[in-house]
Amino acid sequence: MTTVVSKMLSQRETYLGRARAWIASPAFEEVYQDLHHGVLFKILLTLLGKGPSMKMRSSKLREGYARLAREGELLFAGTIIGNKGIFSDDVDFRYPMAIVASRRQEIESVVQTAVLAELMADAYIEGESETMPQCARIIANDQYRALRRQVLPVDETMGLQAAMFDVRVAMKELVGEWEPSVFVPLLVHPGGGPFAVVPWPILHGKAVPAKKLPPQPPPIPQPPPLPGAKR
Repeated sequence: MTTVVSKMLSQRETYLGRARAWIASPAFEEVYQDLHHGVLFKILLTLLGKGPSMKMRSSKLREGYARLAREGELLFAGTIIGNKGIFSDDVDFRYPMAIVASRRQEIESVVQTAVLAELMADAYIEGESETMPQCARIIANDQYRALRRQVLPVDETMGLQAAMFDVRVAMKELVGEWEPSVFVPLLVHPGGGPFAVVPWPILHGKAVPAKKLPPQPPPIPQPPPLPGAKR
């Protein structure tokens, strides 16, 4: 894993530029609408005079993503809960995930993040942990909440300052150059606010594969016209 992490971090600055550019591009708009699909409805309520605070929330959310595009930091996160069994059924649908990341992005720290993710996954499966009881309580609350980040206790993370993030990700966004990556690219702002998973294809300078449309049923055969009928 050390070799993989070393290669990944050697390209971090290039990846960061692509990640920020993607957040600021029209291509992110579709992702934004998927992650915050209620925002348009809230704006409509505001325009109708039924939601005076909703438009402000939407505006602040947009401003947060704009700051992310200017000043965001790229972190490589480990997966705690990944819904891997479901991902293979629909590569386009964004499923909830719990990931853990640290702002320390040296080789040792990123590897340690991956180990921490595995330990927290074990605590989640077992429902408890003698060595990390607080982390076990945090991960036990597995109801997805948009843009939730929770700081983890340092005395249970092997001294690593880390946080757990609630995200929603599609399988096609996690595929690297050839296969799904162990790490999830996460763009965060050091001052807080919204964060976003950046698809691996974007980091590699490619477009995210287009959404697959369901197969269309064959056309229904039309009966031949009756004799003498006008066409």
